[in-house]
Amino acid sequence: MRKGIEANFKGFTAIDDAGRLIGPSKPWLYFRKFRGPVWELVKAPSSSPKLPRPVREIAILVTGAHFHSAYQIYAHVLVAELRGITGEKIATIIAGQRSDDLTREEGSAYDLASSGLRYLVGL
Repeated sequence: MRKGIEANFKGFTAIDDAGRLIGPSKPWLYFRKFRGPVWELVKAPSSSPKLPRPVREIAILVTGAHFHSAYQIYAHVLVAELRGITGEKIATIIAGQRSDDLTREEGSAYDLASSGLRYLVGL
């Protein structure tokens, strides 16, 4: 898992200066039996993506903003920028709003993610 993080999680800090995992990866260290399955789950969307990468980042940002997930927002703002999403779109999504200049696919991802989150929270 550590090798995969070092190789694939570029542009943001996932391992601190002392070599410790930070962010969502850290709890996996305490539950050995879940490490492998959780790591496979993390890798699955990246290894065989069905959505274009920028569209997927829109959905991730919507989810991170909804739950005020600081590390998720931190990491995926950087990834979204690498995928070509403008700073204005990112800032608007992080503020919990739908950007006016989303492409059709990005808008669909935004709408689906935000609607799904409203439904799940309403249960």
